[in-house]
Amino acid sequence: RESFLPILNKIFNEIFIAENGKEGIELYKKHSPDIVLSDIKMPFLDGLEMTKEIKSLNPDAYIILLTAFTDIEFLKKAIDLGVEGYIT
Repeated sequence: RESFLPILNKIFNEIFIAENGKEGIELYKKHSPDIVLSDIKMPFLDGLEMTKEIKSLNPDAYIILLTAFTDIEFLKKAIDLGVEGYIT
């Protein structure tokens, strides 16, 4: 998250940062951002579960998942949830 912030600040006017998946959903509900970038592994609610919740609120939500894990199961689940991008 911290390594992407300087780059994102140059591209986007407004950035909302969540500490965990539950907070991410609340921020999404409040601000409806154009793009959601999320790690798969997060406290309280992982990125896949957060994606599932956000997609239930807005099936057209644009979500990109980031992960350091190369487990193919994470990728399969992300595809099934309809994410727009998956970066390892």
